[in-house]
Amino acid sequence: MGSDPRFLPSFIEVIGNEATRRSSAGKVESHEKTENSAILNVIVIEEKEEISTPQRLISVLNGVSQIYHVSAVIENLPDNDLTVISCDSGGDKEFNFDGAANNINRAKEIILSAWDRIMFHKEIEFEKRLNLVSKSLPILEEIKSKKESLGAENAKILERTVMDGIKSFVASGAMLSEMEERATFDPRQLMAPQQKLLVHKGVDATDEAGTSGQKSKSD
Repeated sequence: MGSDPRFLPSFIEVIGNEATRRSSAGKVESHEKTENSAILNVIVIEEKEEISTPQRLISVLNGVSQIYHVSAVIENLPDNDLTVISCDSGGDKEFNFDGAANNINRAKEIILSAWDRIMFHKEIEFEKRLNLVSKSLPILEEIKSKKESLGAENAKILERTVMDGIKSFVASGAMLSEMEERATFDPRQLMAPQQKLLVHKGVDATDEAGTSGQKSKSD
């Protein structure tokens, strides 16, 4: 799933404005946090023998940026204060985002509402499930209720933006730490990334394709 080019500058800004850097010991330096800010912890699932492609990470961060933008508009707050304050890799990759508390909490609410619907539609094929989930987000009704103040065109753009953001986030195989706390089903399975966004260690893609072709011919 491609990223919306309108949000790639936001992604670059998020990376460029990283508020903390990894120290020589490999730990994240302390980040000065205010009472008006909050942290969004995003886990990029990586099972053994799997490595993420650059496109996957762009998709994750771009999705968060889109969701945060919509949250900021709904909360009537700026959306240019989202920063990546840490990135850790020890199996899974973890990104910690810092932003305005209201925006972060709203973004978290949107993502968790998508997770609730993913669990409900878990038996449906992935692409259909993704479309169902994105079209049934509670935030869409809130945007519609604010159409008069937002303007019809802006409301339509926000609806598309939040749907695209959730699709990017889910398709990339990202999750929030809170999902495990409220899950009946394992989020690591339901939120697994699309295979095209992964590279498998020790597997040559051309050899794999050739082997598949030989098998099909022999069949």
